[in-house]
Amino acid sequence: MASSLAGRPVLVTGAAGFIGRHLLPRLRARGARVVALDERLPEEPAGEVTWLSGSVLMEADLVRALEALPAGKAVLFHLAGWSHVGQCEDDSEMARALNTDAPLRLAELWLARGQRRMVFPSTVLVYAAQGPERPLREDDPTRPDTVYAQTKLEAEQGLARLADQQGLCVQIARLTRVYGPGAAGDTVVALALNQARRGQAPKLKNPGRVLDLIHVDDVAEGLCRLAELPEAAGCQVVNLASGRGCRVAQLAAMVGELAGLAPAAPAPDSGGQGGSLMLDISRLRELTGWQPEYDLAVGLAQTWREMKGRRG
Repeated sequence: MASSLAGRPVLVTGAAGFIGRHLLPRLRARGARVVALDERLPEEPAGEVTWLSGSVLMEADLVRALEALPAGKAVLFHLAGWSHVGQCEDDSEMARALNTDAPLRLAELWLARGQRRMVFPSTVLVYAAQGPERPLREDDPTRPDTVYAQTKLEAEQGLARLADQQGLCVQIARLTRVYGPGAAGDTVVALALNQARRGQAPKLKNPGRVLDLIHVDDVAEGLCRLAELPEAAGCQVVNLASGRGCRVAQLAAMVGELAGLAPAAPAPDSGGQGGSLMLDISRLRELTGWQPEYDLAVGLAQTWREMKGRRG
């Protein structure tokens, strides 16, 4: 069956980032006509994509990207923003400008041009932290405890108001911890892989903590599936996660085994299980008829091979 994205104009902000680099090939494979906006352009941009250099903080750049879209009912994937928790804590003003103000201003410009469809990645960190006894559902309480999570929740709330008041059709995907080739070096998976690459058996903090890890290719596919849902004004919040838990100690052992290293003594478990976060993906399955497919062992092995090949 042909995708509803076939022949459809698509704007992707933050297109050169981690998730964007994996999303674009899937959009092209579906036949979408893609305009990609980012401050950094890839060294070898794909010929099927119209690349524009620009910042989501500059309205002139946003307008230029909108004007570059082919005619027709379009889809906006707003991936741009700061996802580094530490950066956001260090500069909360910039974090709010990038993670809250920019998506809301772009959504307003989107609506003013007669467009409605938008997909917005948010974060599992908007939820109130709890133990691993029950996966979190979309209607569970939110209580962000970092600047990053607060700015993402404020963006969610603003987009929901635009959906209610001005007819925006927005799918908000709350992402759990994303891993895969090209991920930032400070994620828990990347930390374990980098330790192994140096010949050190991975030793990670809080080994008893339970994490929900999702491969970046599953994130990209999930975002496409949400964009393919029937269009109707309103705001849908959907957990995009593996739906499976993995203890940090288990993750360290899996990476160590990939590298042929003897297990390290476990690190102190200073945080217990209080930071454990798993997501219920029932709504994702019900809406799309799909669920993330990557087995963690397969995804880690792929990422390990890519890391060794890229860095020698």
